[in-house]
Amino acid sequence: MNALALLLLIASSAAPAAEFAVTHVHLRRDQPGKLVVDQSGIQYTETKQQKQPHTYVWKWNDIQRVDLESRRMEITTYKDVKWLAGRDQHFTVAGENFAAAYPILRQGLPRRFVPEIAVPLSGSAPVTELPAKRLEGRSGQEGTLKIGEDQLVFVSADPLHGSHTWILSEVENISSADSLALTIASLGTDYRLQLKQPLPESIYNALWRKLNVRRTH
Repeated sequence: MNALALLLLIASSAAPAAEFAVTHVHLRRDQPGKLVVDQSGIQYTETKQQKQPHTYVWKWNDIQRVDLESRRMEITTYKDVKWLAGRDQHFTVAGENFAAAYPILRQGLPRRFVPEIAVPLSGSAPVTELPAKRLEGRSGQEGTLKIGEDQLVFVSADPLHGSHTWILSEVENISSADSLALTIASLGTDYRLQLKQPLPESIYNALWRKLNVRRTH
């Protein structure tokens, strides 16, 4: 078991559930509620005063994907929405400190979890740190790229937006047009980083070798 897997196992065992006071972001009117993330999945219950508050329960196998930011979580299920021409159901909540749910979501949703937050690297200090800009369309977010043994983390200068954590087991490929550019392909998305200092060739080659070792096992 690698260091990251061990860390996640310990963290998820120590925190079997995470509860949040949230707002369900709705087309018509946002509604207050409680969100619980535990070992079985995710549950949302309305907290407004009414006789029969709505409750939504999603087991891990019901969830197609979760996108997580520090103050926002979007749950995409496999259920079709008929009045939206069969589009997948999306359920979005706003709250605080959603990073607390990271270990449980990481364990429950392998290859279906997109953490738009910066998670501390497992193990010792980063292999390398580089100032960088994460490109998003015509703009982007400045910050720091941290490369560890099992993870790559982009820490945005904006604490609420632009960060991301990749674990190497979910990275399909890395590529670089030159020493000042890095593209990370993960879960069907290409993440482009503009580096402010050259990425050492030895670090790039080490990442490449790790990915190829995973492909052959």
